[in-house]
Amino acid sequence: MEKVDQWTDVMREVLHRLSDSQLRQLGENGKMRVREEFSETKMARRLDEEFEAMVRGRRVETVELGDVAMSIPVVSCCLVAIGALVRAALTSEKLQLLEICAGIAVATVASAGIFGVVHRLSQMR
Repeated sequence: MEKVDQWTDVMREVLHRLSDSQLRQLGENGKMRVREEFSETKMARRLDEEFEAMVRGRRVETVELGDVAMSIPVVSCCLVAIGALVRAALTSEKLQLLEICAGIAVATVASAGIFGVVHRLSQMR
């Protein structure tokens, strides 16, 4: 609350207690500061410095939601395939194993494709 009161006092001083000549001087000082600090040359230099800092800076790698979404069905189907392999090994059902693995491969590709399409459509909004 203290800063609000201080700011209120400053504004009250500017709006009600300064003479016309003091207000004019305040305005001239503001114009001069804007010309000095915010000229096209100075702003271009600051922007260039920002770009240089970004180029020199360390980049942080991110994982996109689409990558995560597409990996879920792949990992799930791999776990199911491992389960099918273990089951087939324990029961010696070779033909059934091939059918299950083929089904899993098709389901994996289809699921990844569906997740990819859904993710791309959600980005278009």
